[in-house]
Amino acid sequence: MKKDDLMERFGDGMITALGNIKCKIVRQVAREMAGAINKVCPESREKSFAITKVEEALMWADTAIVRMSNRQHEGQENKNQEDKKND
Repeated sequence: MKKDDLMERFGDGMITALGNIKCKIVRQVAREMAGAINKVCPESREKSFAITKVEEALMWADTAIVRMSNRQHEGQENKNQEDKKND
């Protein structure tokens, strides 16, 4: 695996203000979904599994938001560096 791949997966992720808002929206929807599952499903292995999958979906959504924020941030930094070179 390339070092860049490892850094993307395990590096410190910076998140923009917009990314933070997006994460909060996704978290709220996940909380509502988990609450609905908890309310209508009987206590069972399947209910636990469904709630775990909501947690997993939340984790992946947050990861996607943070990684895209990082890529956009890095892209902007690269553009700024190129602009300085051209000045």
